[in-house]
Amino acid sequence: MAGLLAVEAQTGETPQVLVNQPKLHPWLQWYYDAFWELDPGRAVHEGSIGRIPFSEIAAWIQIYEIDDMDSRELLVLTLRSLDSMYVRLVNQRIKREMDQHRKEAERRHGR
Repeated sequence: MAGLLAVEAQTGETPQVLVNQPKLHPWLQWYYDAFWELDPGRAVHEGSIGRIPFSEIAAWIQIYEIDDMDSRELLVLTLRSLDSMYVRLVNQRIKREMDQHRKEAERRHGR
């Protein structure tokens, strides 16, 4: 998000993804922000991405001193659900792109 805002500041034009950005209820923003803070901790493999490790979520909970067990549980369940959907969608997109590149390469080489 910060990168997109920087583009907007530099060019004076709002990137389309910011224009079409869904509006979250304020109480959901916290989960959304946590998800993107944790995103860099996931494993990236050739041709796919992995899930955010539970150890990263646990460390985030500790850093932000979330002591209430119900809040912790809801955060973990929410992040795991978001992460499952995100991983599935990203990996599907990666597979489509890889398949498309493979087909283009085969066409170029007459296979």
